[in-house]
Amino acid sequence: MELGIFGGTVADGGTQRPQRADVLVDEGRIVAVGSFSHVETRRRLDATDAVVLPGFIDTHIHLDGWLAEGGTHEPTLRQGVTTAIVGQDGTSHFLGGPETVSEIGRYFAPINGPADFERRWTVAEYLDAVDQRSTLNVAALVPHGNARHMVLGSRTTPATAEERARIRGHVAEALEEGAVGVSTGLHYVPSRLADREELLAVSLEAAAADVPHVTHMRGYGDQAATALEEMVDLAAASKAAFHISHLLAPPGVLARFDDARQAGLDLTYDAYPYDAGFSVLTMFGLPEWAQEGDRRDILTRLSSPDARRRIDDWARQDGGRLRHLRLAHLGSPALAAYEGLTLERAAYRRQSTIGLTVCDLLLETDLDASAIGPNGRTADELIALSSHPGYMAGSDGIYIGGSPHPRGWGAFARTIKMMVHDARRWDWSDVAHHLAAAPARRFGLSDRGELRPGLAADVVVMQPEDVADRATYDDPTDLAAGARHVVVNGVPALVDGQVTGATPGRALRRLR
Repeated sequence: MELGIFGGTVADGGTQRPQRADVLVDEGRIVAVGSFSHVETRRRLDATDAVVLPGFIDTHIHLDGWLAEGGTHEPTLRQGVTTAIVGQDGTSHFLGGPETVSEIGRYFAPINGPADFERRWTVAEYLDAVDQRSTLNVAALVPHGNARHMVLGSRTTPATAEERARIRGHVAEALEEGAVGVSTGLHYVPSRLADREELLAVSLEAAAADVPHVTHMRGYGDQAATALEEMVDLAAASKAAFHISHLLAPPGVLARFDDARQAGLDLTYDAYPYDAGFSVLTMFGLPEWAQEGDRRDILTRLSSPDARRRIDDWARQDGGRLRHLRLAHLGSPALAAYEGLTLERAAYRRQSTIGLTVCDLLLETDLDASAIGPNGRTADELIALSSHPGYMAGSDGIYIGGSPHPRGWGAFARTIKMMVHDARRWDWSDVAHHLAAAPARRFGLSDRGELRPGLAADVVVMQPEDVADRATYDDPTDLAAGARHVVVNGVPALVDGQVTGATPGRALRRLR
């Protein structure tokens, strides 16, 4: 027997209540869960006074570029995450020829990280490239925006019936290659350019493949109710399962979500436990009309005196939202001193207005800029979102910039602390369910998410009283506490809080 995890309380992600048990592992799989203190194993991990859980699955994370480079990803590992689902928000570095990958990849580089933008990646090629090169398992969604760009380029008019069929064909091919769902980013170009008929075609393909349509809706906050209605309509028309990305919305929106579920629609969502969001500055800082077209169109517009005047006027009338945006990443060494500043402070330093500062920062970084902004959610609302049966954890972690959002370093630890220790809404069975078992079922990863014989040995051993997030908005990269051991595919990746350097993560393809 290769590995034994002894002396812990096992919350297996299934129907069993947490109980004292040992876990035996051999050839990357769980062999048995029970009392085995007498069994000899090549390696023993002590779980005394700790909780043993299935490895956590991050249902929304932006590691596309980093994972292609391989290596250890310590911020996620230290939270007990063993699987990352990439290809979020309808955009990624994979799927498409050099023109698509370059255009989409560069637009979303402040989110998805570095890549060779001249290389063509199919979903199959990407999964082959990341296999056993990282500490984390990797599953991929089909990015609709890439598929759309492959057919329409940067055209802003609706797709014809023939073009919709071609888009759907690209999605179907990628799903055949092992993708676990399809994603749309309806706040971002080019996905936001899709009309109902195009989105319905994509949803019908998801339904045919029995995978979820994962969507960043067209709006959140005050726009969330209208945006959710669009998703409810598509779910009803297509019969596809829908998973809403980071559903950080007012209570009334969650009530409508419940109504739709009670009507028989298959809806779930993820959320992260913070009162601020994070995105590209292009989306956060410009009116919708200024985001039309491709990168060249946007950059040309930002240099136009008339467009700059209109953007500046729009920024003056936005009610003060823009001035509170905190600059997270600016892709120019000359601008490093501005990372961590609010837009108001950056504009003051530049002796300029907020609107013109946005224009100039985007020009000077070639659109390679991101920011953090308030999402308006209260602590009670975050607890309510995490208490819902349709909830799963997703960090929306972004790992680029001098002042990134702390959620990439703390979302899972913060969720556990909030729900188990502070609000006392969960026990450890709930942790295993929402952070592992439910995501595994949602994305067709049928050999993950639980601790039972025959399943892949993704295991996290948590020290209950030590679980805490340490990253803050002012110190966003401080590593989380509480994970004693993390095992990925039967290989220890974290032992006694120390990274081992092993890279046992596998590319996970859809299992049905």
